[in-house]
Amino acid sequence: MLVGTQMLSKGHHFPDVTLALIADADLGLNLPDYRAMERTFQLLLQSAGRAGRGEKAGRVLIQTRMPNHACWDFVKRGDYDAFYEHEIGLREKRRYPPFVKLALVRASFPLADVQATAGERNDGQAALNRFMAALKEEGRALGLTIMGPIASPLARLQGRLRFQALIKADDWQKVRQAYGSAMRKAFGSGAVPRYLRLSLDLDPVNML
Repeated sequence: MLVGTQMLSKGHHFPDVTLALIADADLGLNLPDYRAMERTFQLLLQSAGRAGRGEKAGRVLIQTRMPNHACWDFVKRGDYDAFYEHEIGLREKRRYPPFVKLALVRASFPLADVQATAGERNDGQAALNRFMAALKEEGRALGLTIMGPIASPLARLQGRLRFQALIKADDWQKVRQAYGSAMRKAFGSGAVPRYLRLSLDLDPVNML
């Protein structure tokens, strides 16, 4: 019996394994990432391929709370082409890559700023609001779609509150231009306040 994480799916050859059990297989489908279904499909096919690699036939059991989800039909059939057609259609309809350029604005500030005395309260939130108002104003002028900010999936990390916003555009230069102009408009010629961390991630790999 082999028990492990998804590392067991990465190309290992176990000829005597005849049964693969994938527990909580739908957890990845619920991640707030437009690639969640693609990554789940890829991982499950790789995991299923660990069973039946020798002379004995293999069997795969997948545990899910969403048995009617479209992903499972593609996995059962191992149908890459049908999955691609389904996924690319959704991305085009909802305007995600490869049909747009996608950027992620990450922001965080210490939890202590929110819980501080009345004279200091919400410094981080106020600074973020000021920046986002400027970014949306610049974005409208350049024809960008800006969504958020909302709390990040990992909303608190190492004593900081975390937020993020998505930018959809047809051109990377417009994203950079809007971000830079918003920084100047929100904070003038000075630096971003020390309690606020801001970053721009073009074509983000990790959206958590």
